[in-house]
Amino acid sequence: MIALALVVAGAPGWARFLIWPLAAGAAITWLQVVRRFCVAFGALGLQNYGRLGQESAVDAEQRAVDRRLALQMVVEGALIGLVVALATAALPV
Repeated sequence: MIALALVVAGAPGWARFLIWPLAAGAAITWLQVVRRFCVAFGALGLQNYGRLGQESAVDAEQRAVDRRLALQMVVEGALIGLVVALATAALPV
């Protein structure tokens, strides 16, 4: 929506490129939904399978796996956001 508004408003390419953080955040959120994995919980080594708000730590081996997956999802989201930002910046005004 913001990208469309910037294109319609005739914003210069460098200004349209500034949507990268927003696009990356949206991509990371989408990846969390698709993979059913919370980046924050994975990075912190936590799980929540009990009552709402009841968190517990995972063992060291699982924590390492979860942290790798969280980092991978952040990198993938940042790259997806970069592609979206570059495509938006390249659109003709």
